[in-house]
Amino acid sequence: MPVLKGRIHAGCKPGLARHFSRHQLRQIRATGLPPSPMRYRLITFLVFGAILTAVGEWDLRHNRFDFTRRLDSRWLEFCAGNVPDRITKPAVTLIAIDDEYQPLIEDKFSRLDCAAILDALDDFEPPAVAFEPAVSFDESRAIMPLKEAALKLPRIVLGATVEDGPAPAKAPKLTFHPLTKVSGDIAKVPLFTHTASGPDEELLANGDPAFTRIELQEDAVSGLVDSIPLLARQGDQIVPSFVVAALAATLPGGLDNVEVKLPAAGQPKGTIQIGEHLRIPIDSRGHMKTFRHNGLAEAQIKRISASEMFLADSTDPAVNAQQLDLQDEFASLKENLVVIGNDHSADRHVSVDGETKLSQVGLLTRALATIQSGRFISQWSSLGRVLGILVILGLAFMLFRKNRGAVLGWGLLGTFLFFGIVMLIFKNTLLWTPPFVFMGLLGVMIVSGLILPASFSPSKEE
Repeated sequence: MPVLKGRIHAGCKPGLARHFSRHQLRQIRATGLPPSPMRYRLITFLVFGAILTAVGEWDLRHNRFDFTRRLDSRWLEFCAGNVPDRITKPAVTLIAIDDEYQPLIEDKFSRLDCAAILDALDDFEPPAVAFEPAVSFDESRAIMPLKEAALKLPRIVLGATVEDGPAPAKAPKLTFHPLTKVSGDIAKVPLFTHTASGPDEELLANGDPAFTRIELQEDAVSGLVDSIPLLARQGDQIVPSFVVAALAATLPGGLDNVEVKLPAAGQPKGTIQIGEHLRIPIDSRGHMKTFRHNGLAEAQIKRISASEMFLADSTDPAVNAQQLDLQDEFASLKENLVVIGNDHSADRHVSVDGETKLSQVGLLTRALATIQSGRFISQWSSLGRVLGILVILGLAFMLFRKNRGAVLGWGLLGTFLFFGIVMLIFKNTLLWTPPFVFMGLLGVMIVSGLILPASFSPSKEE
């Protein structure tokens, strides 16, 4: 056996070479250095860490694993629950005209249906009401005066669809109320020239129109939606969308509470301020992001079908159980902004996350809930996630030099500090990141340090 030089260890005698295994001796001959336990720890961490990172990033793009979705949801709600000064519960209730609703006459939604819904809603005395469908009814079907039912309620925000381009001869003539407090560059705000479809004239007796869509201007009628228009330009005036008008309707003074600050040329962001507490981030077009990663699930938005609302006054013992189940929804109609709209399965053709399909009223209600709750939450960028991984890698380099006891103690402390920093970032920026990869890497780091020893015991193999 060749004599090993003293650089094996400082002060090491050549005879000590017989205490290493053949594999360790081959490593020593190749590198001139003894086997490093840190190297084995690091290799183990890198191999399993790379697998975890690849799986996590793949699932982030494809959403295939239920357990990661549940983990993401719980982590996001934990983060949101720790910033109560910025994130609150939404205060909107959707009355859905869905597949279960049976028209009162024939098979078509009529003035009678609309009047019956508004009349039933009046019993709850809602603070503000918004009616999304832009529909005009056949005069011959006017069985119950819709105007009388509408007049019982607070002034209603009524949905309308507008267009750019030449106006057809029979285009509805509607007056949209412009905003008076507007500053900044309005050049990029989408323009419309006429109304494509508007509310019934009997509803207009106690309502004001506001646009829900700008036809021919928006990127897609169906598919993935990443932003919605909150402002539009009619001539040289700025008018509010259905969402902005509905939020303003909850405040005394209505649209007088709205102040728009569009970004000047070269600036990325502006704001819409509604009252003292609602501030909406917008881009130069007056669009708001849909914030697909804000964790706002359907369960967090109060929803009741039009059919269920009629059960509130029923004395039929057969529906007592349903009435009890709907008590929270009934109570919300007395406190929340109430939005009425078509939510049939056939109406659901847009999505903000690539999975859950939403109707037009579902999309608008989600936007209202986002603004009310302050959930302007986005995910970390890819660069942010890479930096997080590098921080954990640096922590692993330091820990793998220590013994097992130190690895456990410092590893747990490092984990708490890491997620404490993540929480601090969320609190200040409302940026969050799915925790699976980071939790997995920190776990592999600690386990690798505990399983593999800090130093090798001399082998008895000669």
